Amino acid sequence: MCHRRYIRDRMKNGTESIIKNFSVRTARARLMSQFLSHIKISGIINRHARHSISKNTICIHE
Repeated sequence: MCHRRYIRDRMKNGTESIIKNFSVRTARARLMSQFLSHIKISGIINRHARHSISKNTICIHE
């Protein structure tokens, strides 16, 4: 009886830890995707800024 309860507790704890790990992993993945999209957007903005700056410097030189 005691042994069975122990196994049931172990199974419950195991599933809880699996769910916890899964939620942590999904949260981390979501953070990573947000971070990567932010990098992508900032890279596009930087490219546009660099392009406009180079155009402006060319205009100034002319």
